[in-house]
Amino acid sequence: MNCAHEPPQNPIQPRRLDVDVARGIGISLVVLGHIGTPYYRGIYLFHMPLFFFLSGLTTSKHKLVDGKSFLMSSLAQTVTYCAYLLLLVVWLASRGELSRQPLVEAAILVCGGELLVSAGAAYWFPTCLVLAKVLFRGYLLAGTSRMRLVVCLATIPTSIVIASALPEFWLPWAANVAPIAFAFILLGDTSRGWLDKASSPLKSAIVLTGAGAIWAAQAGYLETLDMKYASFGPVGSSLIAGAIAALCVFILCGPIARTALAGPLAAVGRRSMLIMYTHQFVQLTIAAYWEVNRLALAMATVLVCCLIHELLAATRISRAVLLADRSAYLTPSKC
Repeated sequence: MNCAHEPPQNPIQPRRLDVDVARGIGISLVVLGHIGTPYYRGIYLFHMPLFFFLSGLTTSKHKLVDGKSFLMSSLAQTVTYCAYLLLLVVWLASRGELSRQPLVEAAILVCGGELLVSAGAAYWFPTCLVLAKVLFRGYLLAGTSRMRLVVCLATIPTSIVIASALPEFWLPWAANVAPIAFAFILLGDTSRGWLDKASSPLKSAIVLTGAGAIWAAQAGYLETLDMKYASFGPVGSSLIAGAIAALCVFILCGPIARTALAGPLAAVGRRSMLIMYTHQFVQLTIAAYWEVNRLALAMATVLVCCLIHELLAATRISRAVLLADRSAYLTPSKC
């Protein structure tokens, strides 16, 4: 049989340029925030909620509900997470920064341990994303609208209680933050139906409110949002502000996607997960040999990470292990 004429069962949806632009802006701000910037309070309010929101906006619910597809995706992400942890342990060992045996440190790190700082500061995000998608899958499989409503209503209060009772407490794989991440994913999913069709006055109101929230956080009038340490502000006020701010930034990415900035930002956005894993190591290495201002260091870090991505994309094994490329695990069809 000539399978060249068979239509694909699950055609790949075209990438949205505004989503890639939003990811490019988000990861650039993550890099800048970790380097150190006086604007970190405003950035922290929305940069991680934005990534979870975008995940909900673009996740294929068909593939998420399909058990085999979801398992493959989760395993690919887990393999990549463990591979980067191994590289992190080797790097720390070369610098004499391990207090225990490398294998012991690696075992601790696999569960999201105490060394997830410095070069590993962003490693909480990939595992939290996997767990949040587990919750999202459970939500989709819940069946009735009533059960889904119960899940939604229970998510945020549960997370706030966890944050209040166990401040800065790390469950394995940042599980204590996963319910909040799920809430932002759900916001992204529900935005598919109305955000693109929303009226200009409504979008303007969201942008103005979100911009006001970012200003208030930066000025110190609103407690900023730190998802990593489950710091959500009084009674979760920063969560609501962070959600509106993330919507604000994404709406603004629509006009930006029609400018000359769209190409470079989208290219960075398509490499955002690799940048998430490697940017701390890259910027620490650059800073050790090159004295430069923070903005130049951030730009150099993003550029080097993009070059690393291109090198890793050259072989199938590196795509599978270090880029979490599911297609690299599949045997090419010979028909």
